[in-house]
Amino acid sequence: HGCRHRLHAGEAARTSDVGIGVAGLCSYVSPSTGKYYAFVGDSSGTVQQWELFDDGSGKVAATKVRTLSIGSTTEGCVADDGTGDLYIAEEDVAIWKYGAEPDAGSDRTRVDVVGSGGHLTADIEGLAIYYRGDGGGYLLASSQGSDAFVVYERGGDNAYVTTFAITAGSVDGVSHTDGLDVTNAGLGTAFPDGLFIAQDDRNDGGNQNFKLVSWGAIARAASPVLAIDTGWDPRRVGG
Repeated sequence: HGCRHRLHAGEAARTSDVGIGVAGLCSYVSPSTGKYYAFVGDSSGTVQQWELFDDGSGKVAATKVRTLSIGSTTEGCVADDGTGDLYIAEEDVAIWKYGAEPDAGSDRTRVDVVGSGGHLTADIEGLAIYYRGDGGGYLLASSQGSDAFVVYERGGDNAYVTTFAITAGSVDGVSHTDGLDVTNAGLGTAFPDGLFIAQDDRNDGGNQNFKLVSWGAIARAASPVLAIDTGWDPRRVGG
């Protein structure tokens, strides 16, 4: 936080100085053009969109194609590789939905808000998308101030679905989460129903770490019960 970051992409053709103190990053593969992008955001509410491309020699180069002014500090973001939606968490305010294409401009809609009338407690941090094989799924958000995770429908107006927490079991519970991710894909015998992963900020007598939780366990315990669908293959995105 507070320092200038440089964007490195695989076997980079060159170093691209983004010129802002990057606090969050997410990627996007356009379903219409197949182009690759990275979004970076900072504590001033600036979000930059960078196109990543082959420079002709098999190395990755980057060029800035759009800048958005969110309003205040933003860290969490996620782009939907199927619908072309971009979700950005303005920490103390709201989750916003933009278009992820570079020509989408600054038009946005509000998904949910912090405080009265919403389901979120500041800060709003990590965002992730659970993809279903039928095109449905969920948007997940870390409600850091309430040590909880909020679930919305992936499509339409992103209607609120439910809120869940990761409580103590074989290890301690999860609290004050910054980053998170989720995959619907079956990951062997340990996680055949997919995987949810969350950064855990507070561990008594220990360092911060990541907690891995079966998506199936979360889905079956939720009210209402959430979908378990391993039919969408994330490995084919951009293929």
